[in-house]
Amino acid sequence: MGRSTDTTTAGSAQPSRPARLDRTVAIRSVVIVGLAVAAGCGPRATVVTGVVTLDGAAVAGASVQLFPVGSQGQPAGATTDGAGRFWAKVSPVPLRVLVSKRKFGGYVEDPLDPTGGRIAVVDEVLPARYAELKTTPLAAEPRAGQTTTVKLSLTTAP
Repeated sequence: MGRSTDTTTAGSAQPSRPARLDRTVAIRSVVIVGLAVAAGCGPRATVVTGVVTLDGAAVAGASVQLFPVGSQGQPAGATTDGAGRFWAKVSPVPLRVLVSKRKFGGYVEDPLDPTGGRIAVVDEVLPARYAELKTTPLAAEPRAGQTTTVKLSLTTAP
């Protein structure tokens, strides 16, 4: 299309104006990308700790899942210890929290398997409302640079 970026002007060792312009744009682009990488592509991680209880008793072995409310941040998860405690590295953004715990309930005959196969029965131990994003009342708002502690007090009563 008639534009050359590698030519020099007649009688001069200097690159032509379009070539200098292209180099300037390239250098600025590299600097901008470098700054973006150095600054990170989102909020820096922080820590949420907490305790899960059901009607006042610690819940061991529960799955705690933390989901960002908006488009920033990444989901995180943890499992509670014997005292119901957990910790997770999260983005410092508002979070919805899901808590669930399942137990093995034995086997039942699979009605769709003509060979008499069995399927495992898994029962939810905690109230189902805490395991769904649409129904959970649990939330956390971690702050950048500090550990945020939450008490997740679940109840069997609605």
